Amino acid sequence: MLWTATGARGSEPAPSTLALVRRLARSPLLRIAGTVVGIVLLARSVDLRSAAVDLGSAHRGWLAAGVALAAGAFLTAILEWGVWLRAAGGRVTWGMVTSWQAQSVFLSSLLPTGAGGDALRAVEAVRATGIGRGLASLVGSRLAGHTGMAAWGVAGALLLRGGSLGTVALVAVAAWVALVGVAWAGALCAAPVVRRLGGHRRRTVRRLAGFARPLTDAMSWYRGRTGVVAISVAAGVAGWGLHLLSLEALGRSVGVDVSPAIFALLVPLALLVTLVPITVNGMGVREGVLVALLMRYGVDAHRAAVLAVLADLQALPIAAIGAALWFSRRG
Repeated sequence: MLWTATGARGSEPAPSTLALVRRLARSPLLRIAGTVVGIVLLARSVDLRSAAVDLGSAHRGWLAAGVALAAGAFLTAILEWGVWLRAAGGRVTWGMVTSWQAQSVFLSSLLPTGAGGDALRAVEAVRATGIGRGLASLVGSRLAGHTGMAAWGVAGALLLRGGSLGTVALVAVAAWVALVGVAWAGALCAAPVVRRLGGHRRRTVRRLAGFARPLTDAMSWYRGRTGVVAISVAAGVAGWGLHLLSLEALGRSVGVDVSPAIFALLVPLALLVTLVPITVNGMGVREGVLVALLMRYGVDAHRAAVLAVLADLQALPIAAIGAALWFSRRG
């Protein structure tokens, strides 16, 4: 039996079942299977022959523009993270930040989880600046990136408030902005609370506070350096804007005329799928969601599918450079 049979715990899964569920959630085979299923469903829902024709006849100029804009977004990501590291440790050079960022793109593309790139960045940041400020640099840069996404989402929702997504999109974006604001406030102002919890009577609370204190103290230290936070947020906003323009250029290369304002609403929704632990970085399902959303704006399914594939491939040049740097460092 998979369920316990006695007492008040009769409706709870048996320990062996819970362990099996956790093991399946972490299984690379499950992620690969989920991705394969997503790709198959996407392939069955579009005209693959028309998609291949559109891909083969894509406008080279717009493709080049899309790749160039994606490269610009990558450069802003270097600035977005690098200002935190440079403020924390004088030994960190821009060349080091660029190398780590490129390698993180490679690992994020290679491993069956988006955390691979962040893990590499965390290791290098901690080695260079210490555990507190190293981890704080990752938290700060991530928050800056989400701030940029939220800012463009608000702009897109305001411009398209009469569109097919309507008021629902505006409310969702407003909730996202509020969540990002709370995250910033918590990250920058949590240090006094964590210090007080360090003297809590419960041992578990004291231990958790001890683990969190290097990070919260470092974020408090960064709070006094408003220039670092401002530059990182500005880079996050600029980088997300370049990313949206890149998607517009890639869309135009295959005959998809969709404004950046629409992408500002649709792409974050598609990216939510990457949080589901049953695919490789949301691949397959993520593209299917984007295709379905683009079809609401009158885009043909096969052209939307081609654009989704191009959106995945735009990071390929950076990932290739990251791969070369990764293997060269390891002999």
